[in-house]
Amino acid sequence: MDWAEKAAQKALERERSQKQNTEKENRDYRIRAEVGPKLFAGLLEWMSVQVTKYNQLRGRNELIVDTENSKDADPDVLFDTIVVKRRDGSSGPLRIIFSAVTGTLEYQCGKKNQVFSSSGRFTLKVEPDGSASFRSSSGEAKNIAEIGEEMLATLDKLSDMLSA
Repeated sequence: MDWAEKAAQKALERERSQKQNTEKENRDYRIRAEVGPKLFAGLLEWMSVQVTKYNQLRGRNELIVDTENSKDADPDVLFDTIVVKRRDGSSGPLRIIFSAVTGTLEYQCGKKNQVFSSSGRFTLKVEPDGSASFRSSSGEAKNIAEIGEEMLATLDKLSDMLSA
């Protein structure tokens, strides 16, 4: 095989690889745009159930769950932020923001100017079989309950620190 044949073959392989990468990126984007909002809605439902149960066990409405849109929200999305806060405003809030474009789920607990605050991030990873799951920064797959438990634990931890 001479130089022309090698160079042409190499260029063809590079083009084929670029095309496959573009197709995979487009496929992943479509899946994230479809699955991500459903998982986020599932997280809202899970949070609402947990807060309702907590309030019932406490005998008073101590926590509330609300939804908002951030300033960068996609107009096709009903909400992109979940807020869990104490009714008396004594700590928090826990803010959970989802971006369907990047497939990221981020949370922050505590006001930015508070001494005690906590945050975290999960990324929606699309698997080769087309399924998708949120991954922690260490790459561990997490389901909605595991993510919700982690987030609500930060709210509880912050409350403990502020009342100590």
